Amino acid sequence: MTDMKICASLSSPEDLHHPETAASDSSDSGIRDPDTLNPDTLNPDTLNPDILNPDILNPDILNSDMIEIRTDLFEKSGSPFRLSEFLSELNRYGFSQDRILITLRGKTHFPDDIPENFSGFIDSDEDIFPFSRAGKFRRISSYHDFEKTPPADEICRILEKACQNSDISKGAFAVRTLADLRSIADASLSLTRGKHDISAVPHILIGMGPLGTVTRIRSALLGNEFTFASAGQPTAPGQLSVTEMKESGDDCLITGLLGHPVSRSASPAMHRAAFASSGIPGKYLLFDTPSADDLVNLPDVMRFYRIGGLNVTIPYKTAVIPYLDTLDEAASKIGAVNTIINTGGKLTGANTDHIGIRTAFEKAGVSLSGRSVLVYGSGGAARACLYLFSLCSGKGTTVTVAGRNEKTVRQVASDFKAVPLILPGRDTGNAGSVSSVSSDSSVSSISPVSPGSVSLRPFDIIVNATPVGMSDVAASGNSPGTPAGNPPENIYPFDLSKLRPSHIVFDMVYHKKTPLVAAAENAGCTIVSGKDMLAGQGAASFEYWTGRKTGFEIMRQEIS
Repeated sequence: MTDMKICASLSSPEDLHHPETAASDSSDSGIRDPDTLNPDTLNPDTLNPDILNPDILNPDILNSDMIEIRTDLFEKSGSPFRLSEFLSELNRYGFSQDRILITLRGKTHFPDDIPENFSGFIDSDEDIFPFSRAGKFRRISSYHDFEKTPPADEICRILEKACQNSDISKGAFAVRTLADLRSIADASLSLTRGKHDISAVPHILIGMGPLGTVTRIRSALLGNEFTFASAGQPTAPGQLSVTEMKESGDDCLITGLLGHPVSRSASPAMHRAAFASSGIPGKYLLFDTPSADDLVNLPDVMRFYRIGGLNVTIPYKTAVIPYLDTLDEAASKIGAVNTIINTGGKLTGANTDHIGIRTAFEKAGVSLSGRSVLVYGSGGAARACLYLFSLCSGKGTTVTVAGRNEKTVRQVASDFKAVPLILPGRDTGNAGSVSSVSSDSSVSSISPVSPGSVSLRPFDIIVNATPVGMSDVAASGNSPGTPAGNPPENIYPFDLSKLRPSHIVFDMVYHKKTPLVAAAENAGCTIVSGKDMLAGQGAASFEYWTGRKTGFEIMRQEIS
């Protein structure tokens, strides 16, 4: 762990005190034992005994190296505030002026209430530093762009201009893409390698927003003089708390989720719980990437910021493959990646979905050997199932894959030596009939069927690997109560009333109890949980990144 300085940003005078009386969540306060306080950071001449009482002072303050007073936010907080009095209070708590940063965001003139003898830091986005006080405090000239991150060369020019009348130049930019993260990284390399005249001037580079959080953690890699964290409400988008930053350290294992959208995923809660339980210093971040064109920047971003691994979700499980160095066997055969492992800069694509599926069957006490399986669907989820079942083909397991897209059904059946069953409906090219094509491509015709007429009798295991059942419109088979006008994509190709207690049912739609699962429960079937699958694949990813096998139970508890 490197010794990166962390500056606690205060948005209100109340942030100084215990979170129960400040605008933050006391349930995650991270109260620090007074015995662990570093006496080297305190001023013994002015030390107030209350500093040793964590019920008095905000633990984020106790954990910080510096304190930022956001005067603009103080003024908006509605709390009584005089800067000179607040500085005196900080002094009574042992914080000397060289650990204090006064930020004058949006000020057009230098405030009169900054004491004449102030010797700390003053940050301004305007050139308002009085010439008469030069040398008495350290000047930080800031530039903020809340809309975008410019190219690296422009970032360097901005900092060059900022340093002309300052001791530290600071640039903060809205990060919306992987390309933005790469621009900040490239700018830092230019600055630290002496490619610009300001290489000798300390700088601070920050990416704002959730995608920019990695720049705050990897502040040392960017060559920053120090980094910022919150001591109450975040004072900038993407900001973590001081306690979070201190507990993980700036060399922690960074993992996350790549896709679009990512906000509704269960993965962040699962992996953060696993990190907390294992005691491994780590962060799980969101890398929401709206455009597939941005994936070209992924390798450089992962390598520069030392991102140890990523989960990959829709729509990039296939699109990400060209940007990786190698694939494991499962990812190669399934044709999709849901996990990336960064090993010393080598990016490996893996697929843990099949491990999650295997885990779900194991948790249900179901052996796959000697089973006859019907898989409904021919997309990525189906391919993960078929890959797992193909590993059991030598144990007497046979698989039929059913779907309406004739091309993909035939392809996936050929890839995994399954029997294709083409259903009537959209994109089939033969909507009036069902064809069964064996693995050696011989064709036999079967009489026309309608949705709900696929017999379940030959099968032991029924798998739904489609979104059917996810919609708020009730999905069903060809049974009484089917809503009038129910579209084909919301109807199962088998009659739910034909389920028997001997059937084993696995629905990969895990967000809700689907009509398939409800009917299976009523019929007394064995249910294989989609939530167990989700936790299983997550635990496998966690093991790839950390070497720990402790993830499943912890992750399963996070899935409601």
